[in-house]
Amino acid sequence: MSYSSAPPSLEQYPGYFPAAKPPFWTRAKVGVACGVLGLILGGAAGSAGSDSDEPAAADNQSVEEATADLERRLAESEATLADQAEQAEAEVMEAREALAEAKRAAKLAQRKAVAKAVAAEKSRQEASQTAPDLNAFVGSPRSLDPRFEACSKANDAGYGPYLRGIDPEYDWYDDRDNDGLVCES
Repeated sequence: MSYSSAPPSLEQYPGYFPAAKPPFWTRAKVGVACGVLGLILGGAAGSAGSDSDEPAAADNQSVEEATADLERRLAESEATLADQAEQAEAEVMEAREALAEAKRAAKLAQRKAVAKAVAAEKSRQEASQTAPDLNAFVGSPRSLDPRFEACSKANDAGYGPYLRGIDPEYDWYDDRDNDGLVCES
């Protein structure tokens, strides 16, 4: 017997393979079995619950207690959330007031710095016996002061103070206290 030959095909030997058997569990049998099982389990569950009315009443009472407990906890949670919302709103209002106060303080400090610069300019002009150049503070072009090595030398020569954003000489010197004014006396 040679193992190199191929097995016979179905066309050569039609009876070589046995016919398949039909399955035992068909859809109809499975459906009937499930229906019978459901009736048995449903009847057992129904008869266990109908033996006594007391357990059903106890179940209803425990359900009512659980519902009341959940409603109480929900009311407590709502009250806590309302308190937290009021507290957050109060904190926001306080922060807004603090911001407004900080803005007012910054504006006042800026006004004081400008007034100080104007006063210094007036005193410098009076010291040099000339009328003050008011156009220097409204943004019209003017001649630049000489550049010195340090603010102390500029002050000794009668120049300064210089205001940030108004005087171009401001950029020449270091504003150590960051108040927008350099070479102040």
